[in-house]
Amino acid sequence: GLHLVLWALDEAAKSLDRDGRLRDLKAVFSRPILEGETAKLRIETDGSESKATIDGSKGEAAVIRFSWVPVELPRFSPEPRLSSLACRELTFEEAAESKGNINLSLDEDLLERLAPNAARRLPMGQFALVLATTRVVGMECPGLHSLFNSLRLRFDHESMTASTLVYKVTKALKRYARLTLDVSSKGMTGELQTSFRPRPQ
Repeated sequence: GLHLVLWALDEAAKSLDRDGRLRDLKAVFSRPILEGETAKLRIETDGSESKATIDGSKGEAAVIRFSWVPVELPRFSPEPRLSSLACRELTFEEAAESKGNINLSLDEDLLERLAPNAARRLPMGQFALVLATTRVVGMECPGLHSLFNSLRLRFDHESMTASTLVYKVTKALKRYARLTLDVSSKGMTGELQTSFRPRPQ
């Protein structure tokens, strides 16, 4: 999911003639794109707003919308990388009560290889925030048996220097195995939608 977001941001950043920061970011991940699968990206841009549609071999996989505002980038970098990652395996009941916070981190060298245009034009602190959402879903809540369905993030100027991300489950629908999480940080608020995927049989 977030790799597709990076791809879309990087392609859109090719047309930016000055530095900027994200104002909002919305993404819906309707189906996975598997390793080795061919994907096609289409971007429509109108001023400072862009819509990216990504298709896989079985149809539409993601729709990503974002906007940006021109700004001078701060001389700020999150922690370079995490020392270790532990993946939690929660029951639905445990996940429904889940909340916590995580420190932001970013491997800037890797980001510059994966998304060189976006890394040159957009703030590292915002990248760390966006990437932290997939750490919450995939490692914290729901954790091991998770699907990332969608995200909606809103940013202001202070988000460029954030250092932590706070999350809390605000809605749990056991019948559909779905969770809604509110996320917040310095200069950012948002919502994540995630589901429990079936355990391997």
